[in-house]
Amino acid sequence: MVDRRDSDSTRRDGFSGFSTAALGAMRAKKRPNFVWRRLAGRFSGCSLTIGRRTHYIPRSGDAQSPPSLAVRLPLIVRIAAMAYSRALPAALLFHSMGDPAMSEIRDRAAQILSEIPPYPRQLRSDDLPRPNLYNKMTGGLKHETMTDSWSKGKNLTGCNAFVGWYGSRLGSAAYLGGFPLKEMLSSIGMERAWIDSTPDNRPQYGDILRHTAFHVDVALDFDGDVLYRAAAGQGGKAAGADVLCRVRGNGAYDWRSLQGWIDLDLYFGDTFVSPPWLVGWWKVAWQGDVYYYYFDEGRQAFWTQSRVTAGSPPPTSANDSGSVEFDNGYNITIVWNATGTKEKLGRAASWEPKRGTKPSMKGTCNGAAGLTAVKL
Repeated sequence: MVDRRDSDSTRRDGFSGFSTAALGAMRAKKRPNFVWRRLAGRFSGCSLTIGRRTHYIPRSGDAQSPPSLAVRLPLIVRIAAMAYSRALPAALLFHSMGDPAMSEIRDRAAQILSEIPPYPRQLRSDDLPRPNLYNKMTGGLKHETMTDSWSKGKNLTGCNAFVGWYGSRLGSAAYLGGFPLKEMLSSIGMERAWIDSTPDNRPQYGDILRHTAFHVDVALDFDGDVLYRAAAGQGGKAAGADVLCRVRGNGAYDWRSLQGWIDLDLYFGDTFVSPPWLVGWWKVAWQGDVYYYYFDEGRQAFWTQSRVTAGSPPPTSANDSGSVEFDNGYNITIVWNATGTKEKLGRAASWEPKRGTKPSMKGTCNGAAGLTAVKL
């Protein structure tokens, strides 16, 4: 299987153009220069991974470029010939380095997902030695943890853990491996990153998919009308282990099989703002003292001890300002600029967002418990 970056082979031609034209030329025993022109033209500046070895095809202007195209030709033709003759079945992976057709975050996704072996090979939770690659790519989930769950009649797999690990590797502070993804995005002010599945759209490489069934995984690409995905949860009690692998759709893509997905470009864009529930004035108590925090839409916090009300304007001056980072759901971390103090706050038990109760949080200041906050 080839992981292509463009789902429409007629637009960018990519490996599809090579497979239908250059490999066709090889079958017809035409000159290898034709193969070279296809490969060098399409894949200069790319890395090719075969098994565990990665080969870089330099651009003509790269400092490490060989002095002659002929130096590169044997490797390229060898790879093409093996792929075509199936001497390395399903063992060819392509991912572009700095491909203009892909955003930087999707390039990073490709690098992370390149650790998953080519289709149809699998990573099993019981692979030896342990800890194994499955364990790594599920954030430390152990085979024994799942077998204990199965022995108690439960059905724990690495479905959520893999996507959570993947999101963390991409740089997300929020946990992206849960099932209520749309609700989670809303809680951190990232509603725009959620895309509802419709007949008129499709996920892109690296997007995090929420299936209609209770399952989450990662979109890879389309082979014609068939979607490939990266997914854990492909094993279970009957298999004796969980499986993480590249999954080929059973048939043509059906938009109704997905609730929607997290669009990586929208989620990791530069326009991230504070969620509405946080923006405004809060009354904060710490060790018997009262403070007033103001959170703006730009992920900034300010504090003062001057008394304010819910309708007070944003502060024109404050004792200090800080940056706000968002963790899973309603959890935030404030790092104050002047002092470096780190405060962590999360939703208090009395606050039930779905019932419209007053927002309130509790947490720690530099690791010490006792910090409370109520929105004015």
